[in-house]
Amino acid sequence: MRQDIDTGSDPAEPSVDRLSRYDLVLLVVPLAFLGALLVSALADVSTQSALSGAALVGAAVVADGLFRRPPRRPTSV
Repeated sequence: MRQDIDTGSDPAEPSVDRLSRYDLVLLVVPLAFLGALLVSALADVSTQSALSGAALVGAAVVADGLFRRPPRRPTSV
């Protein structure tokens, strides 16, 4: 007879209480492209120009997250 081990944690529940800076970096990139598509649909801006702007925003945010303020290992207390 096999018994399942109950670890007491639900894998569907997030293990972190709040978003980290790097979660926000990953969130900004698709939001920039979504915003660009909305701008091109609602304003007199070409889709190519709007998406180029979103690509610049996304690249700047990723570069900031990787090079200007890179992830660091947590320090022990």
